[in-house]
Amino acid sequence: MSLVSETYLGIPIVRFYLKCTKCAAEIIIKTDPRNEGYVIEAGATAARNVEPRQAEEIHDPMELLERRAADANRERHIIHTLDELRSMKARRADVSVEYS
Repeated sequence: MSLVSETYLGIPIVRFYLKCTKCAAEIIIKTDPRNEGYVIEAGATAARNVEPRQAEEIHDPMELLERRAADANRERHIIHTLDELRSMKARRADVSVEYS
C-alpha cells in the first residue's frame, strides 16, 4: 500500500511502480491530474498511441451532436446491410437443387 503525499486541487497524485517484462527494469509512472494523463518519471520513454482529447472538444455541444448523428447514421447503415444479408440468406435457403 502506498502513501499519497502529493495532491493537485485535492486530487491525489499516485505513483505506479512496474517491472519491464523483458529486462526487469523498474518503470515509475505517476498520475497527472492537471493534464488529465500520466507522467513517466523513470525507466521508460513517453510514447502514446492515442492523444488525450482537447478540453474544448469535450465541451462543444455541436461537436457532440455531430458525432452522435454520425454514429446514428453508421448504425442505420449497418442495420440495413445486415437486413439485406439476412434476406439474401433466406432466399438461398428457399432454393433447392435437385439432380436427376
